[in-house]
Amino acid sequence: MTDRILVAYATRTGSTAEVADAIAGRLCEAGLSAEARSVNEVTSLEGYRGAVLGSAVRYASWLPEMTDFVSANRDALSAMPVAFFTMHMLALGDDPAAVEERAKYTAKARDLITPTDEVFFEGMIDPARLSFLDRLAVRLVKSPVGDRRDWERIAAWTDGLAPRLASAPT
Repeated sequence: MTDRILVAYATRTGSTAEVADAIAGRLCEAGLSAEARSVNEVTSLEGYRGAVLGSAVRYASWLPEMTDFVSANRDALSAMPVAFFTMHMLALGDDPAAVEERAKYTAKARDLITPTDEVFFEGMIDPARLSFLDRLAVRLVKSPVGDRRDWERIAAWTDGLAPRLASAPT
């Protein structure tokens, strides 16, 4: 193992990738060696001491490529600290119904591994980046549109996560 941290993401339009880049940059500022990579580009977890996995939500679940990645790498991920971040636009409140709905987003991944931390961030929907069918789906579920990412909250979460990743055994 090395001291590298993988920040792997699944995205449809690129906004989750932008958050992953920010998380990796913040982890580097905290003294860790971190890199953000599309989950589709990660072929091995060898050389990583921890992982931060993030995905956009589509049809009330993480994107399939992320849950497939967790399934395929279950043993390696179970042997290191792993944090989840989810980018979403619905179920934003703290009421029990919203909390229950958000839990569904990562349920498949949590059935495979137990994250050391998990957070849900408001995301971004830019209709110009969406296909016709995706724009229709956004309208049907009455999803908010626009960039609702809270960069200060993302930074604060990452700052709290960094010491836990740094202190994990190598």
